[in-house]
Amino acid sequence: MDCLFLFGCLRYDREVKKSLAQGYFVWLMVGYGFGLFFTYLGLYLMNGNGQPALLYLVPCTLGVIVVLALIRGDLKALWSHGTKLPAMVSPTAEA
Repeated sequence: MDCLFLFGCLRYDREVKKSLAQGYFVWLMVGYGFGLFFTYLGLYLMNGNGQPALLYLVPCTLGVIVVLALIRGDLKALWSHGTKLPAMVSPTAEA
């Protein structure tokens, strides 16, 4: 699930032509790294009885993207990116 989110942001960066520093993919990878760190930290602190990894990964990735998009003013464009459906071909049209 998180991989789809990561590569969706990479696709957004490429389509909007953002550089690595201005894009979201690199920052999302950093957030994912922190999420993995917190996952292993929780596993260590709970003596091997850790919580599911998504408990840590989702807030670290989604939180990073939402805060960064709010700061940059891109949240609406990022949230609705890729939701426009292509023009449908009429089923009665002859091929």
